[in-house]
Amino acid sequence: MEGKIDYESVARKGFELYKTLQARSDWVQVKEADGATLSSVVLEGEPINCFRAVGVVPGRLFLLFFLHNSPSLAGKSPKEMAELMDNFELKEWKILDSEILDWAILEKGDKYRVFYQENNLPWPLWHR
Repeated sequence: MEGKIDYESVARKGFELYKTLQARSDWVQVKEADGATLSSVVLEGEPINCFRAVGVVPGRLFLLFFLHNSPSLAGKSPKEMAELMDNFELKEWKILDSEILDWAILEKGDKYRVFYQENNLPWPLWHR
């Protein structure tokens, strides 16, 4: 399939890179606020550092959003909740995070989803 991106392969490679980065011991804490820690690490040959944020997302807010929009969700399985989220549009995601500028599902497979999400970031970056 010439010209078609193998998103599943890209996702697997990305996950392997994620695991390698998580195992690194040279992360430098940049900031800690509101229960979250922002850290960065230099990636050789890349024009910007890699950043990670670690914290807890309040689950009640997420649950309340779902229950408010569909009371019949009570007792749904994680798979059923994921299927519901597959049908979200930009307006639903903006309720959860007002910094989301654009959002879409690019491709669906049996065991994967490829999402596009553009956020309003607090520093100058280009689209990647």
